[in-house]
Amino acid sequence: MTEHDYSVSGYSISVNNLHIYRSYRYKASQMQSFLEMAHINYPHSNVWIRDYRSLKVEWMVHNALYRLHILRSRTADVDLNYPNHFEWAYIMLAPLARLIIK
Repeated sequence: MTEHDYSVSGYSISVNNLHIYRSYRYKASQMQSFLEMAHINYPHSNVWIRDYRSLKVEWMVHNALYRLHILRSRTADVDLNYPNHFEWAYIMLAPLARLIIK
């Protein structure tokens, strides 16, 4: 690990990535506080250039796909990257994801 890589129980964070292990276990109502806690603990990651809304939308889509048994091996965890090259896709899928995971 470099000085910019951190790993704690439940997630790891580096310069351009926040990896949340078993992210499907978190409810939508818990996402904001989780992200705020990670941001406070590791404020120098570029992930925080993205706003919380963008990060939560991507996370919700992953959770919805997991719940629908779609690509479960890839959607059990979530990688929130900066930059996010697929933000447009997550924004389009967000309304459906919100209905699925509540």
